[in-house]
Amino acid sequence: MPDVPAEGVHDPNLAQPEYLYTVLNLPTTATKEEIRERYRQLSLIFHPDKQHGKPTQETALKRFLEVQKAYEILSDSVTRQAYDLYGLEGVRLARDLQLSGLPLDVVENKLKIKKAESDYLKTQTLLQSNGEIGMGVDARPLFVEADNEEFNNSLLLHRAWVRITSLRLTGVAVKNVIQKSISDTLILTMSGQSRVGPVGRLGSPTGRHLIGTARYQFSPKIGLEASASLLRSRNLALGANFDDGDNVVAVKAFFAPGFDSGLANLRAASGSTLAALPPVTFSLQRRLFPGAATFGIFEFATNSSLPSFTLAVSSQKRLDLGIEESTPLPRGPPSRTGLASCVGHWSFGTSVLGVLPVLFGECGLIFVELGLQLKARLEAGLQAQTGVLSVSWGGERNTTLSRLGFDVGMGTGGVELKISAIYMNQLFYVPIALSSEFNELAAFWATVVPTTAVTLGYWFVLRPLKQRERLTFFHQARRELREAKADIVRAAEETVSLLRDTARRHTEAEASKDGLVIVEARYGPADQNDESTKGLDVDVTVPLQALVNNSQLYIPGGRSKAGLQGFYDPVPSVGKSMRVRYIFRGHPHCAEISDFAPLVLPLEDHLVS
Repeated sequence: MPDVPAEGVHDPNLAQPEYLYTVLNLPTTATKEEIRERYRQLSLIFHPDKQHGKPTQETALKRFLEVQKAYEILSDSVTRQAYDLYGLEGVRLARDLQLSGLPLDVVENKLKIKKAESDYLKTQTLLQSNGEIGMGVDARPLFVEADNEEFNNSLLLHRAWVRITSLRLTGVAVKNVIQKSISDTLILTMSGQSRVGPVGRLGSPTGRHLIGTARYQFSPKIGLEASASLLRSRNLALGANFDDGDNVVAVKAFFAPGFDSGLANLRAASGSTLAALPPVTFSLQRRLFPGAATFGIFEFATNSSLPSFTLAVSSQKRLDLGIEESTPLPRGPPSRTGLASCVGHWSFGTSVLGVLPVLFGECGLIFVELGLQLKARLEAGLQAQTGVLSVSWGGERNTTLSRLGFDVGMGTGGVELKISAIYMNQLFYVPIALSSEFNELAAFWATVVPTTAVTLGYWFVLRPLKQRERLTFFHQARRELREAKADIVRAAEETVSLLRDTARRHTEAEASKDGLVIVEARYGPADQNDESTKGLDVDVTVPLQALVNNSQLYIPGGRSKAGLQGFYDPVPSVGKSMRVRYIFRGHPHCAEISDFAPLVLPLEDHLVS
């Protein structure tokens, strides 16, 4: 990619649309031949060596470099397309993405994604804030049974219209958080929130809060925090936490104005010494088994005279769902389905408020490649039973739309559907109340419709996206084999040429005594059933036959075979294997060995029946 000047640094005209076409005096539809011919003409005119006199040379040099820059960008199909779409910024994005050799439709798609990320980062730099906007919706009229006979006998469209027009907005909540890093260890945060009317089941119906928070990282393991409400209540919260990777301890105490006198009255009224103490929350999380992501959790909190505590166990581990042959490497290509890399998590425990216990359990799956998370939670107690089903999709960080999801909560307290999205780092959520008590019809539609939308979104959007990314990855690998790794390929071919006589002598010797003869051996990506990997394996028949000794072949395991003489790695960061067809004692044999496994020939297991 050509080096791109900082926009507007050397010449403000460079930032003007189509300016490089103006430099060459060509239309935007000019062909490559027209661009090349105009560059040749102008470069001859403005070449500094053809000028005499210092003023003329300086001007000529400036024009010559300008013409050269225009030619470098417009003569390359990728940078020209990037310039046509987004100007010099697009050229810089194309250079960062290394898009040379890719189809133009792929280039345009990648540039759009990268441009969205760039715009997001610019907006973040300007705003430096996170926000939340919530709107509560009462949709209970959709599922309420009407006692009006005239209404029930009316047309279906009329009944549907009446129910839809009965929906109403119950409340609005707005929150904004501004964060400023004073130093590597001190962060200041200002959080403002306003709520009018009920928004979902969380929070008070109305209220305004303005909270300032200071977080100080005393050491890598110890952090301190102080928060104060800056409006009428002026509450103060002090907290500290300790985290060494295996143990997490956090404690927070809350104070309010008139604390001493208020507690004295509260203690006299309740007769409880607990009520005389400030509200405190304490939590402890400890790794239960070395090297395993299984934690025991204990939480304790005081609220007036009723203490509450929670005991739980949580764990997560990588799962093999049998969908793909192997889990993709971190820097390797996406899998064909996007479902290969999966993490499962679960937790269960009990919460007690006063003397009322509640049992809860939660399980979920995270499909890492897709950013898709599925979660189900169930709570059961003496007073109520509730269940929550959550589905969310999280895109790449620093993108315009980074999250989209829904939660369905149902139980004796009713059915609620919550739709949420994070756009430009702002959280938008809409809790929709569907019923005041458990309603089978409301629960059915609240579950089936979003789940169907997620399934269709995966099948028609996410899955094709991962397949395109996979094709692009291997297309890039082929280009690198032709260009960046040409020297490596040529050296391997020369090595094979040097081994050819040795391999021929070994073949003749083995054939004469009915021994081990390698018919064909190929080394490349393990998944050869995928069309995108076709043509990326290496013919290693000659190097392998050269290693045969006395009708035996042994290659140690534990390391990649790409370092063997005559071998090379055609696609780094991709799992590879070796496929060998050979003849031993007149019978055909076939073997497929993973890259890091030892290769032992011959074996009876390889015999082709």
